[in-house]
Amino acid sequence: MMDSAPVNVSTSRRCRWLFLLAMFGLVMFGVWYAYTRPTRTACARWAEIGRPMPEFEAKLQLSTENESFRALASDLQAFGITRLYIPDRFEDMMETPPDPQTYLPLSLAPPSFQKETMAVLTALFEAQKAGQYQDQIRPFSIPTPYMDEHAEELTRFYRRVLQRDVPTWGIDFKQGLGRQRPDILAVRYLSRFIEVDALRRLSLGDRAGAAEAIAANLRITESFRNSPHFFSVSIRSNIESGSARVQVYLPIENTQWNQVAENAVKWREIFLRMVQAHAWEGMHWSKPFKKPGGPLFPNFPGLFPGIKVRTQASCWLDGARIAQAHANAVQLMSDPKCLNVPDLGRVEQDLIYEQESAQGEDFFLRWHNLQIDLLLEEQASVIRITRMRLYAGEEIKPDEFPSGVVPGAHWVVISNREAWTATVQLSNIPAWVTPDYIWLLPLDGSKSWQFAPPPADSPTP
Repeated sequence: MMDSAPVNVSTSRRCRWLFLLAMFGLVMFGVWYAYTRPTRTACARWAEIGRPMPEFEAKLQLSTENESFRALASDLQAFGITRLYIPDRFEDMMETPPDPQTYLPLSLAPPSFQKETMAVLTALFEAQKAGQYQDQIRPFSIPTPYMDEHAEELTRFYRRVLQRDVPTWGIDFKQGLGRQRPDILAVRYLSRFIEVDALRRLSLGDRAGAAEAIAANLRITESFRNSPHFFSVSIRSNIESGSARVQVYLPIENTQWNQVAENAVKWREIFLRMVQAHAWEGMHWSKPFKKPGGPLFPNFPGLFPGIKVRTQASCWLDGARIAQAHANAVQLMSDPKCLNVPDLGRVEQDLIYEQESAQGEDFFLRWHNLQIDLLLEEQASVIRITRMRLYAGEEIKPDEFPSGVVPGAHWVVISNREAWTATVQLSNIPAWVTPDYIWLLPLDGSKSWQFAPPPADSPTP
């Protein structure tokens, strides 16, 4: 009987190790495939609607502060504004809601800075509610000692802003959610202050000074239109509509209505880009937050109630799922038909986010507010162009002002040159228009705007 050949122990062991290694690699590949599948699905959805994520990411650029911004920050310190960014306190906010008394960036001084602004704006809105639709702005009944005492200093500030390049704010969007971003409350208070100062100058007959103030107000945050950052886009839209409430009293340089209507199209694209930026950010920066030296703590409040500790995988899946919901919402908002839907597409948007177990209410509210802001800006432009036409004795055609905000609607102007008045009616008022919003004129044309007679040196027919 012959002995069997000896088994090569080292070869057998090597084969077992190779088999185990192969199995381990296969398992890891399966884990990786399952782990990244939601992200790949979300990216595919964005590509399907014509907004591929790789192309979008390639266009994201670091926004660095320029010399104009640093000069602006230096100028504002004289007025008590010492901070233009929100500190990087996002992780602290995740663990404990911020104390409004310490977190809200109300670093404006002196206190009268805010009090004068809000008091005058409240009085102005009350006057508009009472039906005072006219060119004439009466002298303020509310004292504004801060503005009066710093009038010359403010004039110099406005002119310096207009003489310099557009300030560029430093926003590194690729650093992730919650990183350095503009201090929206400080910026908005500053904008409102300038708006009120412009109105004060108008009440004193200083139209040139008011025009300078509003031009500077818009220039300070002009770079926000190019930013995909959530907060920058929202505050810029609000500043433009607030400035329109003052510009309505000023002459208009650009009377080409097609450019006015195109502004709505541009703003919608800016908004949709912002939603995509938020989706991109969520997919890249969705991770459990950890305090230095401390344990993991709860995630976004309200998103996943009851879950106290999250893993990297769960955060990644959340970001991918929300990104896919954002893609579906963007496709909906890209369709002009949703602007004529009574609820502006809210029911469909809620269903989209509910299906993905994601939150999207904030985006809808901002989408709604954007349409209101744009509609107000259009109304202001119609009034300003009508004034110039009345002064020039030119006819206004019924279909001359198609709305860029409400598809199929027109601004219908009926003017009376003898009385220097005009009514401005939106032919199709959508149901999503806020009923109690303070418009420059009622949208139904029930009230007329009283224009001031043309200046003595103005050529009249």
